[in-house]
Amino acid sequence: MENSSTPSVMVWSALRVLLVALIFIAPVFLAFSILFWL
Repeated sequence: MENSSTPSVMVWSALRVLLVALIFIAPVFLAFSILFWL
């Protein structure tokens, strides 16, 4: 049970970290793109 559930937990934690990183990086990326286009 533990061996089969551990990889899924790792994948979910990695996806959660990526989601938080995207949420924090997206506004900064949009601001920089708007500044560059202006």
